Amino acid sequence: MTILSAHTALKIAALAYFVAALPPLLSARLSGAVRVLLVPGILANLLVVWLRYRQAWPMLPMHLGPVLLPLCLALLVCLLVRRFSPMALRAALFMLAMLSLAAVLFPMDFYLPFIRSLTPFSHCFVALGAAGRACFLVSSAHGLSSLVEAGDRDGKVSLADALEKAFFWGALGYALCTLSLFCGELWSYLGWGTPVVWDDATLLTTMATWFFYTCYLHLQLTRAWNPRGRGCYAASGFFVVFLFTCVPELGPFRSPF
Repeated sequence: MTILSAHTALKIAALAYFVAALPPLLSARLSGAVRVLLVPGILANLLVVWLRYRQAWPMLPMHLGPVLLPLCLALLVCLLVRRFSPMALRAALFMLAMLSLAAVLFPMDFYLPFIRSLTPFSHCFVALGAAGRACFLVSSAHGLSSLVEAGDRDGKVSLADALEKAFFWGALGYALCTLSLFCGELWSYLGWGTPVVWDDATLLTTMATWFFYTCYLHLQLTRAWNPRGRGCYAASGFFVVFLFTCVPELGPFRSPF
């Protein structure tokens, strides 16, 4: 018997993520506390994913993205907290708090699992997709840092360094999302006999995000825009990821009390 329900564990994770976002707001010197404060949220978030999978296994729990994305982002922030500039860290933690709040208020934890998901490609599709989107959010945080902190002598953040980090994480996220789409096409072909189900709105919005970052990599590699323009493009990635990959999976409003 499970002591905590998935939704209760999700609320604990969201609360921990909000608490972890407070120290960097008070002082950049308190960023070291973020790692410690994120651990309870990560453990609670892992419990949510495990509970949903346990209920659906070996099939795939539907609408896992809004729960899995905060977990992937929290793991990245926890592991790399020292490599974030103060502004990038604040931005990443703000995104984490907002995503976890959205998952609490608009959960889809009452739907049946996919019927045709016995192939491991289905699970790779979801896991790689969430990891790729988390990398996009880290890229967006560094893009915002390039706009706010670049040129600040006290912050010791150079425009080139911030853009380089934004590009690295954008490229890594792009690679992971490409692998995710490839696994999704194999899963679709094995289950439905076609590599693409065009009437799936979530798939189309995910591909829109992929094209957005295709353009971003093109801009970075060709230097078609000036550095500030590329920084703005990278920073806007958060809104693209949220609107195109998170919103389609959010359910109806549910009171947290």
